[in-house]
Amino acid sequence: MTTETLATSTPDEIRAAFAAREPLVAADFEDYARKAFDRLVARFGPSLRGIYNDRGGIAVMNAIGGSVRRSRNADGSKVAYLDEERLSALSAKYAAASLSALAEKTVAKLGELDEARISFSRGADFSLSGTREGRKVRIEQRRILNVSRNGVLFNQWPARIYLDGDATSERAYRAEFAG
Repeated sequence: MTTETLATSTPDEIRAAFAAREPLVAADFEDYARKAFDRLVARFGPSLRGIYNDRGGIAVMNAIGGSVRRSRNADGSKVAYLDEERLSALSAKYAAASLSALAEKTVAKLGELDEARISFSRGADFSLSGTREGRKVRIEQRRILNVSRNGVLFNQWPARIYLDGDATSERAYRAEFAG
């Protein structure tokens, strides 16, 4: 577990704390893409013939984006492959956008905290704690990698919010500090 102390919990400070986690999120994206591609090849063959006639195949192709390329073997047969350079660029872009959006959402949920501390465990799972108007606040978020039915790869970040040590809903937390 790593812990960083932040001056406050502004989006910029949280984004900076998450920046070190971008390679982990990108690696998960790449791992998913490779496994999904291998499943597609096992199901549709090396040329991925017929993939666009299959709803599930289309969804997976949408998720891994432009990283799948096509070529021909020496015998003239078609073959699909993962372009590692494109996959790396796609995963880096995805990780940066995902973590930037998470920073914005976290601040939107909690507001700015004083004496903020962020702790990371198991990759990109984290706990952010601090004080707001003299009250102790903590949010714990785990990362779940998911794919929508339309093939869009995304992270879910289910949150648990604690106010003075007691679990509370986001709605109750907002009501407490509405002002």
